[in-house]
Amino acid sequence: MFKIKDLAGLSKPLKRLVEAIAEGTGGVSRPLLAWANAKAKAYEIRTIAQAVADSQKLLGPVKYNDGKVSIESVADAIPLELPDASLEERTRARTSFLDAKRQHNTERITQQAAEELRNETEVPPEKPDSDFLSRLFRIAEDVTTESMQMLWGKVLAGEIKRPGSFSLRSMEALRNMSQAEAEVFVRAARVALSGEGREFIPSDYTPTACPLEPFGVDFDDMTALREAGMIELQVLSVIYEGSAPDQIGQITCGSTFIMIEPREASAKVTLAATRFTSVGRELAQLIEKTPASPDYIRWLARVVADRGGVVKTSEVVAWNSDGTFEAPEPEEVAVEP
Repeated sequence: MFKIKDLAGLSKPLKRLVEAIAEGTGGVSRPLLAWANAKAKAYEIRTIAQAVADSQKLLGPVKYNDGKVSIESVADAIPLELPDASLEERTRARTSFLDAKRQHNTERITQQAAEELRNETEVPPEKPDSDFLSRLFRIAEDVTTESMQMLWGKVLAGEIKRPGSFSLRSMEALRNMSQAEAEVFVRAARVALSGEGREFIPSDYTPTACPLEPFGVDFDDMTALREAGMIELQVLSVIYEGSAPDQIGQITCGSTFIMIEPREASAKVTLAATRFTSVGRELAQLIEKTPASPDYIRWLARVVADRGGVVKTSEVVAWNSDGTFEAPEPEEVAVEP
């Protein structure tokens, strides 16, 4: 277990993470923060191996390989012999096996959080809410897939960096999200435009036509996101007015800075848009910011051009802690005639 003196070499964000883990789980040890090094892997193997050894007596051939626990089929084994064990022994073996698996899941998530915080140097004075941490670690025990563990690690790290970033409602939504729904949400977040207090997907679609389909989001995907509570039901209009400088769109798509401007000062550019819900906006923070697809930017430029405007872009070079960013002067995206 960590001792007070052991925290001296850790950054402030990692110290805060240690405090959060201790509050959420009742204790913290070094492997919880290890970045897939040999010591952490050895600890992981010892922990799971003990549970496997206890369970094998009752369950048959149990194997552990690279984070996955499996029970081999014994359907073809002849004769099939089951060990004679009391109810207490069976209960003890099952409990040991499940506890080790849950501990493994929790540790993978805390390791992901530590990785997210590795390059951070400061944390706000506020600490994550105790109820939030308790709920998160209860959920973490049953998260088994690597991709979902990565998302939950980002949630934990996000709360360390900015407490209150994620609501209990968002946690429940993520908890109930299937792997397939998570993949759809990631694709939708890749084409979402964010800025000026809005997070929306440009959309002019019908059940028979969805212009975003070439970019991985079709009508069925939009329907699934609605049913999951990630996007709003109605399609709205987003208006950019040239006569109002503060209305000229300064937004981002991933790490791409985008400006939308009317060609004429007195004109307006109107885009159909499907907005994220508050839950969708919070979960969109989990998606890594990468440059927008050049094909998608060209498509957006064509849509804006058809409405009397222009699109200018550049790549974000730095993100600030308050969500603002730094980017060079954007250049106009050429639209083919």
